[in-house]
Amino acid sequence: MADRFSDARRREVGDQLRKRRVAADLTLAQLSDRTGFSITKISRMESGLAGYSEVGITVHLAHCGQSSDDIAEVLHLGRETEEGYLVRRTPLSTLVLHENTARSFATAAPFVVPGLLQTEDYTRAIMHAMDDLDESEVAIRVQVRRDRQNLLYRWNAPKFTFYLCEGALRFKLGSNRMMNEQLLHLGFVAERPNVSIRVLPSSAGLGNLCGGHMTLMGFAAHGSVLFAETRVAGLFVENREDIASTRTFLGQLADEALDERQSREFLARVANDYDRPE
Repeated sequence: MADRFSDARRREVGDQLRKRRVAADLTLAQLSDRTGFSITKISRMESGLAGYSEVGITVHLAHCGQSSDDIAEVLHLGRETEEGYLVRRTPLSTLVLHENTARSFATAAPFVVPGLLQTEDYTRAIMHAMDDLDESEVAIRVQVRRDRQNLLYRWNAPKFTFYLCEGALRFKLGSNRMMNEQLLHLGFVAERPNVSIRVLPSSAGLGNLCGGHMTLMGFAAHGSVLFAETRVAGLFVENREDIASTRTFLGQLADEALDERQSREFLARVANDYDRPE
């Protein structure tokens, strides 16, 4: 497995190495003394900036007190068959890892409002509609999504561009009141200087957008990563041709979408449509 990880996979494995060292209450210097690896090597491994072998991973984790099962779990993260593509059945931790270091986001949302823009009630309605979850699990997932939304408001926040299909805005979840509040929330967030919300009216006729929800994340330290999510898994893509194709597609959306002012007015009209009794 020597240096055959994609960038995303290296970062994911490196994050696991760092977390497990910290959990073992070891400093970089202490682990260096135990393993014989230099502090620089360990730091680069944990940051996903260097390739490494299965032996290196095993030595690192063994000296952090990890069991053979724990070590096998981390090794499995790196054993993907096709470079440039990373599939995760439960993608949240990998997504958060990348979200926290991204400098730009471009999201296309054909069906529902993106998670970073959802109100609590809207998120809760989606959870109930799509998953067989009890209230305690729903509450946990709602809080996780709210925590992720801090990205929009933090100091030196990334730049966000959202392309929302009209169908996503008119797909009713829950009550009229809940949808009205969700649309008003979109209008509020759209006023932020780091957020651009662009609406694609049905008249734009971009049927190929219905391929699914996707987000292209840009980074200062490495290449872009495309995240595409489905009901059963998340896909992280770094393949250069696919990234270039996605940029072209997002450019087409930018050409067809309403501008920011028109989009805010559109959001206000849809919010008004929901401002009525059931």
